Amino acid sequence: YVDHYKPSNPDALFKSLSWNIGIVTKEYSQSEETSFPLEQGSSFHFTCLTSHCGGGDWVCVGSSSGHIHIFDRRRGKLLACWRAHQKAVVYVKSISRYKVISASADKTVVLWNILSSPPQKISCIYNIPGKEHSINIACHHFREDGLVSVPDGDLILCAVTGRKTVFMPITETQCDEPPLEVKADRIVMSDCGGNPIPSSEKLKVSSIALLPCRQLLLLGCEGEIHVCL
Repeated sequence: YVDHYKPSNPDALFKSLSWNIGIVTKEYSQSEETSFPLEQGSSFHFTCLTSHCGGGDWVCVGSSSGHIHIFDRRRGKLLACWRAHQKAVVYVKSISRYKVISASADKTVVLWNILSSPPQKISCIYNIPGKEHSINIACHHFREDGLVSVPDGDLILCAVTGRKTVFMPITETQCDEPPLEVKADRIVMSDCGGNPIPSSEKLKVSSIALLPCRQLLLLGCEGEIHVCL
């Protein structure tokens, strides 16, 4: 989130900006008075952040307008900006030097190739459960046997809201292949007795964490931690 940011010395960072739904590009001279009011839908309402160090050194941020920005971590230069989703970006994570995953209130999770210009969609999972302030996302690389987490394992997505969860792999297609779009396979969670949780007793999940080595999922719910198998 940026609160009334006004650059005193605009540089390359502000020479190409994306605002609202469209993309506006404007050159600003050093002497020009420049201000950027935070209107509703401005792409500079940052909502989430991830970074990659070593061989990339960039910071990636999602915004309430659905845009994703990538900045040079050392110089602060804007490297890329694109409209990634139709609604607010609620989650971004660095997968590798050239890949970023993002989730949005439009109920989609997208894996991006940021090496291309503009960044290209590799794959997408849609129909993720939840709304803007109730979507909880985690992703991790797993070996095929699911016992050890390793960088080159399968990329697994976990999404939890209320009593519904999604736990499925994210397919990484080749660069010359069209992006793969897959509908999320929603599962209703069960209690300790194996009975599906009724809609009247759905959990108020505020955070989730994967423990890959123990094959566990932790849910943060109103001061409690629920352990799921």
